[in-house]
Amino acid sequence: MAAAAIATLSLLAISYANDVIKIGDKNFGYLILAVGVGMLFGMWLLNRLSRYFNKGTIVVASFLFSGAVLIWLSMVKDLNLALFLIFLLGVGNICITSTIQTILQHKIPRQLRGRVFGVQNMLINSAFTFPVVLFGIIADFWGVLSAIALLGVIVFATGLAGMFLPKFKTV
Repeated sequence: MAAAAIATLSLLAISYANDVIKIGDKNFGYLILAVGVGMLFGMWLLNRLSRYFNKGTIVVASFLFSGAVLIWLSMVKDLNLALFLIFLLGVGNICITSTIQTILQHKIPRQLRGRVFGVQNMLINSAFTFPVVLFGIIADFWGVLSAIALLGVIVFATGLAGMFLPKFKTV
């Protein structure tokens, strides 16, 4: 879900830059840069958070956080606030993806890791395709802000669902 959200947001960034925050479609790279800087900061923050919270809690909280930030982003038309929120999305994304990779590497027996990570890679690559097409269509029909809001609701709902997975609380 996290990979699909970042891929979808990358697609929507061009329209968001041009139509919503009015910086032009050629300047959408600033939005992508903000995600990258957020990911760098997120790696540092994740190191600190992992000392106080278990991995499952970090993943669930990061989904809730990222979903809320996406919903907020769908209401923003100011460049500076949008860049800050996109920075926060980078923080949330790295906390999700790095933590899930760590969980998988610790829980999967060594002799199965190649198969499991191969399937995971295939699923992630597939996750880039379908949601990007779907949210592109949604953005065409209802606008980029509606597409971002819906993406935020789905990411937030993923975090809510994670709250009800009893084993995730102990990972």
